[in-house]
Amino acid sequence: MYEDTKSLFTVLESNVLGAFRLWIRVAENCASNLHQKLLELWEKDYSKDMSNWMLQAVLTKSFQSMDDLVAGKFNEDIGSTAVVILVTQTHLITANCGDSRAVLYRGSEAISLSRDHKHSRIESLGGVVLDYHGPRVFGVLAMSRAIGERSFHPWVIPVSNVQFAERAMDDECVIIATDGLWDIVSSDEAARLATRVLHTRRGKGSTISRRPLISSNNDALFLPSLSLQTVRRGHEKPRMETSIT
Repeated sequence: MYEDTKSLFTVLESNVLGAFRLWIRVAENCASNLHQKLLELWEKDYSKDMSNWMLQAVLTKSFQSMDDLVAGKFNEDIGSTAVVILVTQTHLITANCGDSRAVLYRGSEAISLSRDHKHSRIESLGGVVLDYHGPRVFGVLAMSRAIGERSFHPWVIPVSNVQFAERAMDDECVIIATDGLWDIVSSDEAARLATRVLHTRRGKGSTISRRPLISSNNDALFLPSLSLQTVRRGHEKPRMETSIT
């Protein structure tokens, strides 16, 4: 199932609690190292019979390793969200940590590939969630999970949620974006807009690039033409595309 993995796509968003240059460097560090951590663990544990729970463990470990790396380099009040998609011949595997989100548009339906984290876990651990322009941990941090942000441990953690989705012939596109998009646009609206652009370009006879399109404000990564026909058979290491916000 996973020997045919072709691509890895990531969207990262630094949390603006520290100095500007530092939080940009956190996202850049994640962009440079997260896929390497994943590949190291992948090559260590890889087998043709790799099960879903084994791959979930690999993804979870890579986020934890990245959290340890960030903690060793930066202040405790700096971190980054991350949403990652592994694309195989048959599946889309999504891991998210934070309030970024991935949505698949299939046929005429928007399907969530990631799961939003709930603040109830934080409250169950004795943490406080205050409503200040939306729910925030101790009235400060909007997300309940992140890479880094050690000053908010054990309430804010780097444990990713992993989702598996089988691909279908009528898959149109995947949108991976931060809350900069999802705070103002619903999943259905974003998917409709993206496919409208996709169909317009097809109607004009232009060729849709297989490379992702990154929005002008870097809030979103748009992956066109993720139908089965666009992925050739054969084994190679995942390639990576990253958007940093």
